[in-house]
Amino acid sequence: MKNHKFIPFLASTFFCLFFICCNEDEPPIDPQQTILGKWKIIENSFGPVSYPGSYTEYRPDSIVFDYVSEADTSYSKYWFSDSLLFVSHIYIDQITNDTIIVDTQSYKFQFLSYNKLRLDLQQPAIVTKFIYERLK
Repeated sequence: MKNHKFIPFLASTFFCLFFICCNEDEPPIDPQQTILGKWKIIENSFGPVSYPGSYTEYRPDSIVFDYVSEADTSYSKYWFSDSLLFVSHIYIDQITNDTIIVDTQSYKFQFLSYNKLRLDLQQPAIVTKFIYERLK
């Protein structure tokens, strides 16, 4: 008889502990700090991709540097607003040194882990999903 009273007590204790442990919030991620560093694209809307040697580097001064090869690099400006990452592609005229913002793209961002970043382009496009992995 005593075992029958103990089993419901043990079960209710287990469920209470389970819900208490599962409801702990993870510390908030500061995207402005977490995004810093070099990232390589590993997947897009169509599946796995590979561009050997290329990377995107987010710098603390809100500049994003894209490296494809020695002769193919570009700089852009980035910032966060709410749950979106904005990237303005910048063109500098070599003759007049005028700065022209070509376009600004917005991405919904999600850190899948500290070393994995998902960006979803918010404008209509064929390729809208990009997954990046941090370079060490």
